Amino acid sequence: MARRLFGARRFPAVLAAGALAVGAGLLGGGIDAASGAPPGAGGPAYRATGPAPGSGSATVTLITGDRVTASTGADGKRLYTVAPGPGRGKITFVQRAHGTSTSVVPSDALPLLERKLLDPRLFDIPGLLRQGYDDRATQVLPLIVKYADGSAPARTSLARSAQPGRELPSIGAQAMAERKADAGQFWQSVRSAAPGGANLAPGVARIWLDARVRATLDRSVAQVGAPQAWQAGFTGTGVTTAILDTGIDAAHPDLDDAIAEAVDFSDSPTGTADLYGHGTHVASIITGDGSAAQGKYKGVAPDTRLVIGKVLGDDGRGEESDIIAGMEWAAARAKVVNMSLGSDYPTDGTDPMSLAVNALSGSTGSLFVISAGNAGQWGDSSIGSPGAADAALTVGAVDADDRVAPFSSRGPRFGDRAFKPEISAPGVEIAAARASGTSMGHPVDENYTRASGTSMAAPHVAGAAAILAQRHPDWTGQQLKGALVAASTVVPDDNVWGQGVGRLDVAAAVGSRVSASPASISADVRWPYPGNITRTVTYRNDGDQPVVLDLAATVDKTAAAAGTLIGVTPARLSVPARGTAEATVTFTPTTADAGVHGGRLTATGPDGKAVARTGIALSVEAEAYDLKIKFLDRKGGQPEFVVIQLINTDIRADYPIIRTPDGYVARVPKGAYALSTLIPTGTPEEAPDNWTAAGVPRLALTGDTSLAFDARAGRPSDITADTPKAAVVDMRVLGIRAGIGDWALTWTAHVFDPAVKLYAIPTNTPADPAFAVRVGSFRHTEPAATDPGRKYHLMVSHNGSIPADPSVRLRVADLAVAEVRVHDAGAAGTAEFTRGAYWDGDEFAIGLNWNAPVPGTWKEYMTAAPDLGWYGVVEGKQIWEIGDLTRFPARRTTIEAWNKAAFGPQVEVQVCDAALRVTTRPFSPSGKGHTAAHPRGLAKVTLLRDGVELSSFTDYSGELPGLTADKAVYTLRLTARQFNEPTEADEQVDAEWTLTAQAGGCEDGEAAWLPVVRARIDGDFDLRNATRAGVPHTLRASFERTDGTPVQVRDPRFEASYDGGRTWQRLPSVPNGQGHIAVAWPPRSTSGYVALRVTARDAAGNTLTQTATHAYLVTGPPAHLPEAPCPGTDRGRPPCAARQGGCLSAAAALACGGRSRRPDPRELPWSARPRRSSVVGRQSSTVGRQSSVVDCGRPVIAGRCVT
Repeated sequence: MARRLFGARRFPAVLAAGALAVGAGLLGGGIDAASGAPPGAGGPAYRATGPAPGSGSATVTLITGDRVTASTGADGKRLYTVAPGPGRGKITFVQRAHGTSTSVVPSDALPLLERKLLDPRLFDIPGLLRQGYDDRATQVLPLIVKYADGSAPARTSLARSAQPGRELPSIGAQAMAERKADAGQFWQSVRSAAPGGANLAPGVARIWLDARVRATLDRSVAQVGAPQAWQAGFTGTGVTTAILDTGIDAAHPDLDDAIAEAVDFSDSPTGTADLYGHGTHVASIITGDGSAAQGKYKGVAPDTRLVIGKVLGDDGRGEESDIIAGMEWAAARAKVVNMSLGSDYPTDGTDPMSLAVNALSGSTGSLFVISAGNAGQWGDSSIGSPGAADAALTVGAVDADDRVAPFSSRGPRFGDRAFKPEISAPGVEIAAARASGTSMGHPVDENYTRASGTSMAAPHVAGAAAILAQRHPDWTGQQLKGALVAASTVVPDDNVWGQGVGRLDVAAAVGSRVSASPASISADVRWPYPGNITRTVTYRNDGDQPVVLDLAATVDKTAAAAGTLIGVTPARLSVPARGTAEATVTFTPTTADAGVHGGRLTATGPDGKAVARTGIALSVEAEAYDLKIKFLDRKGGQPEFVVIQLINTDIRADYPIIRTPDGYVARVPKGAYALSTLIPTGTPEEAPDNWTAAGVPRLALTGDTSLAFDARAGRPSDITADTPKAAVVDMRVLGIRAGIGDWALTWTAHVFDPAVKLYAIPTNTPADPAFAVRVGSFRHTEPAATDPGRKYHLMVSHNGSIPADPSVRLRVADLAVAEVRVHDAGAAGTAEFTRGAYWDGDEFAIGLNWNAPVPGTWKEYMTAAPDLGWYGVVEGKQIWEIGDLTRFPARRTTIEAWNKAAFGPQVEVQVCDAALRVTTRPFSPSGKGHTAAHPRGLAKVTLLRDGVELSSFTDYSGELPGLTADKAVYTLRLTARQFNEPTEADEQVDAEWTLTAQAGGCEDGEAAWLPVVRARIDGDFDLRNATRAGVPHTLRASFERTDGTPVQVRDPRFEASYDGGRTWQRLPSVPNGQGHIAVAWPPRSTSGYVALRVTARDAAGNTLTQTATHAYLVTGPPAHLPEAPCPGTDRGRPPCAARQGGCLSAAAALACGGRSRRPDPRELPWSARPRRSSVVGRQSSTVGRQSSVVDCGRPVIAGRCVT
């Protein structure tokens, strides 16, 4: 079709990484849900980290005013494009890629990150995209600014480029919305008075991203023992419970008399109404009376009163500042605060929300009950904020059989390995109130729905806390926490990191007269181990008689494992009536194996039954040493900051390196390491004037070790070639990679300022195959009257070590050449074209983008190497297209076509459980291995069985539930429309696929591909995606599976319409290799778009029928077209060479269906030329020396008779 491409940016850098970001390493991921996971899904099936594969690009503006654009190909590889902000061309951008985590940090932000003055999430590109902070979604970047003394001038300065928001007195901070258009000014205000660039401006203490948070029973209430508490007279009467969530359906029959107050903190246009359904479901678990189901779905504390703080919007998402404001409001009104929300970014409890939990718990005495999160699939230490707070009662999830749910986030806490979660409760398939008009979870009926997640577990505990607060109205929140944890029931089949101390037991908590505090004890012990470490546990007896307790510890599920590691004195403790007594727990780390040990301290009464339990977490450091590192820059001074990473290659772990007055230090266990670093020279506020790469490929640490790096030992690290003298250098690259195998971390400096020098220090240690230094240069020549300009992309990797001379000179004659052709049917303009280099085993690509003429063609000269591939991306107003990784051969020219007709639909289909996961690209170009997305269109995808619609969605991708356990034939139907310019008709694609499927295919979280048939139609079109009227032309069709593998089809049918779909003509076709060739011959009067219809069936019976109204363009007939028509048509007869006697060409004969002369093979496209001979009316074959000629009486093309 006429794909028009508009708009571009000039010469930013390109970075690429895998599509999945888990928040590991330097920068963390964003805030994610704590609930709403479908049953059995284990939380979200995947983490969205920006544009889905093949869905287009998204741009984020950093706090500094620089912009980063992310594009994702069909193979999941991510390209990141960096565009410096106005006046920031001298800034170097450092990219960190580790695993699937990628950050892009300007050099003037690095010292502030190193000193923990900036939140690393501000530069986590996948995390920012995941939270919806891209520029298309929002024109502001939400921040939380913590102020110091004398903040008035800073507040005034920042307010010039940001909108001040809520005051957050619990953490001494304020929410601010930085206007992206003024981000450069805001950044200057933050740093303007910072000497050396290593501090924030006076009055500003720290800046966090105001990250977004997403909202994460019939038998579950009985499972936790609530009915026994009711029988004892405890239903939460007189206790106020706050819920901070998505609002409330105050008219729901189960909740209509439970709401005391409701306030909106989310600025929702619907006020406190719950349009998402999460808050209502949570409220029902706490206090619903079940009246809409005759009491079947009754809450844990049916008589507690609720105050509702709507902190999450109608899309189930909210910002941390809104949540903190809601926490401050709720803690002043309620004894118990339920927060079924949180982050999947592991935290050590020093983030804003966790700090607020601790501060408010101490100042108000309220208990914050918080879900652990749904990141259990990421393993231990996956609890995020605010559940990581010390004071929080953090809740994991179990199913109806008391098995820990696989999605439930696990302890110990990230960083200090403290005990988390403290308790667990039912959180799988919980039936509770359904807000009117919502569809969250799996609806039971109009009043109830089932949902899974730790969001459903937390309100069980909050309801129990309300009951216990009625029982003990004078208790503080921490006393309630200790009692609930102490009375929990141990789940035998899992350790404490999933279930906490145990599963909630409301009846036991209400009935117990003995409680313990704190709820857990933790110790983090360094090697070499000091003397014994002690912790105190206090037991409280609320009975009228003294009680004697026998105390014993278990670790890692067994008492034997505790051995001499944990001692308790006294072993038998007498607690007076209405009094307390203390026991001392002694850890002896010298007797422990290195690692994290989890267990319980159990107090048993005279009857031998456990009456109180306390959690135990003991982290014992392995044999470890200090690695001290000193740096000198190229001026002989200590640099303001360095970029450094240390990886343990034995266990594949990276370690934090702390800045000290004397340099840097890392505390690491004995073992083998790899170290990489980039050393800047110059002051950050003026940007470094040179960078030096250094590293140690192999480093054995067996004791305290000191290293020193002197940048003055660096050798120039440049890459040059015999390019024209007029070639302009756009960007240079210096990168260093260290690790083991494919598990590595890469730092890359992207330098735009030609004055900045690059160096590398040669290594004098053994080489390692995972170690590499990368140097690169990207340059261009300006277009001239007879030359469209050339691009030179030069990349070299020094693998194993840094050589004595890291500079490289290449010959242009040895490079690979890509002749790029960008097609477009519109008027001449420009589009943004990107080229990125990808080294095997890396997590990112390095490259450049530029404004390209469209339609247009140019040549790119690129380094060719066995382990080097190249990506391309073209982006305009109506199209976005990315190519698969391509390895261009050296000293050869490869034609690379973009945005080329014929256009038609592509689809990817996977099955997971009882649903299809479908991604469609309705207006895809013909290029195999190319993936396209379309920002200006609509699509509807429907799943049918036997003509009955099962499900649908209105988008380019989504899920379609409705599969059954038995195999059945389903129909997948696509209808899509692309909105063109007002002077041009919109284009439409309709397609249907039949396929055989059944529920299943999601073992280990991996969805299974389904064998859908796809078609790609290519042709000999000019740069305007056009062919001429009155002249026959061939169409080359190839068929493939969803995953791109070729497939043979039977009896495909090709039809064309030259009048907008009013009439259709079947096109003659023949097989050709794994595809087919069809011939179209548009009438001389044709002008405009050709519509194509394709029908095909594979051997398994899967079918395809697709229609595209704007497949390609037809322009007027050539001036030399003779008037003599093809018999019975208004098509012109093409001229023949005089020596051939004047007749139809082979293509014309195929189109006309008549006999003709022997064709000249030069008249056919290469793909259609015969290997031996081609005769119209006869098919010839030769075997050995014998020849036989068969008269088939039909046209022959490509050696085949045509039907």
